[in-house]
Amino acid sequence: MLISVVIPVYNMQHTLDRCVESVLKQTFDNMEVLLVDDGSTDSSAQKCDSWAEKDARVQVLHQPNGGLSKARNTGIAHAHGDFLAFVDADDAITPNTFEMAINAFERYPQCNIVEFPVVMGWLSNNESLLHFDEQEHLTPATYWFEEQGYLHAYACNKLWRANLFANVRFPEGKVFEDLITTARLLAKSGNILTINQGAYLYWTNPEGITQKANAYELAQLLVWNMRVSKSIILPNACTKEAKERFHLHLLNMQIDLYRKGDTTIRLAELPLSWHFVINADMPFATRAKAFWAIVFGVKKTFCKSAPIVTPFNENKMISFIITYHNEPLTMLRQCLDSVLSLSLSKDEREIILLDDGSSHSPINELYDILDHIIYVRQKNGGLSNARNTGMKLASGQYVQFIDADDYLLRAPYEHCLDIMRYQEPDVVMFCQTQSKTQRATHKIRRTN
Repeated sequence: MLISVVIPVYNMQHTLDRCVESVLKQTFDNMEVLLVDDGSTDSSAQKCDSWAEKDARVQVLHQPNGGLSKARNTGIAHAHGDFLAFVDADDAITPNTFEMAINAFERYPQCNIVEFPVVMGWLSNNESLLHFDEQEHLTPATYWFEEQGYLHAYACNKLWRANLFANVRFPEGKVFEDLITTARLLAKSGNILTINQGAYLYWTNPEGITQKANAYELAQLLVWNMRVSKSIILPNACTKEAKERFHLHLLNMQIDLYRKGDTTIRLAELPLSWHFVINADMPFATRAKAFWAIVFGVKKTFCKSAPIVTPFNENKMISFIITYHNEPLTMLRQCLDSVLSLSLSKDEREIILLDDGSSHSPINELYDILDHIIYVRQKNGGLSNARNTGMKLASGQYVQFIDADDYLLRAPYEHCLDIMRYQEPDVVMFCQTQSKTQRATHKIRRTN
C-alpha cells in the first residue's frame, strides 16, 4: 500500500524543513511525497529541490502561483498512491500517524476515510488536543451533525482512499475549501472512522485566513456550511438538538458577519428553543448570543448601521434557472453542459438547478461541476413554483428558464449573449427548436 502525501508550498522557507522531515520520518515509509511549489518567491523552491535530491521518495512540482486548492489539485493529479494525505508546509505530523491510520484501515477494510487527532496551536502556549474515540460512523449525517464533524472538517488530519478523488477536487479561487471538499468526499464515501492514535500538528499562523478572515471570506464559510446541509449531507434524520446546535453554529457566523456590516446572507428559519438555549452544553458567550438573538433578533442586536455588499450578491449578467423533476440524468447533464460550454465566465453567470421533489437527488452524478451550480431541492410544487423559487435566488441582470430535458445550441445562443452585452434590451426573443422541422419562440428576460 502506497501513501501519496501532498504538501503545497508557498513562501514557507522557515517551516518547510520541519514539515518534510516529520513526513519522511514516519514509521510507515512506503510513500511518495509530492512537494508542490506554488510559485514561491523566497527560497522555498530551492529547498524543495534539495529535499528531492536527498530522498528518492520526494518529487517536486513547480507551478505559477494559483493558491492552496490549485496546488493540492496538482498534487492529486500526479499522485500514484492507494491513499492520499495532505500536510500544509507550516505544520507537521507525529512519527506513527500514517502507520496507525493504515492499521485502522486493515481493521475496518470497509472504511474509506480515517481521521486522527489534532494538536491545535502547536508550539504555542495554547496547545490543545482535538481527541477522538475509535469509532466507525456508517452514515455521513450522524458524523457531520450528531458528532459535529463540521467543526473539524479538515483535509489534513485524515487519510483518504485515493479513489474518492476520482471526480472531486478542491474548489480553486475560494477560501475555507476544506469544509466543502470534506463534505463531498464524506458523502461519496458513506462512512468515516475516527481513531485515537497519531496526531496532526497544527501551527497557528497569525497571518492565516482562519485568524484574519474578512467579511467576504466569512461569508464564503457560511455559504459552504449552508450548501452542505441543503444539498450534500442532509440532516433530515438527525435529532432536534443536533439540528439546533448546527443552526447555532451558523448563527454565530452570521452574527460575525453582521458585526462586520454584511447583512446580505439570510439563514433559513429554525427557531432555537428555550429548552435548548438553557440546557444544552455551550460556552457562556454562545448562550448569551443565542438568548439575545431569540429575544431581539440577529440584525437588530448585532448589525452595524452601514451594511456592505459581499461579492456573493454582485449581479451576474445572467441567471440560468433549470427546473428538474425526474428527467433522465443524461438529459439533465446535456442541459447543464450546454450552459457551461457558453463563453460566459463564472463572474458573468449563475446556474440555479431547482430540484422540484424528484424521486432521487441527482447530486451524486454532478460532483465534478458542483462548484459551478447552485443546487436547491424542495418539495414538489409544480413548474411555476419551482421557477418562482429560482427567481427568488437569482441575482443576474437577465434570467433564462430551461427545462432539464432541454438544452441550448451554442452558436445561436452566443448571438443572444452578444445582444445582451452590447444592446442591453429588456427581452431577447429567439427560436426554440422542437424538432428538425418545427420551431417556437423563446425569451431571455431582464429581471428588473
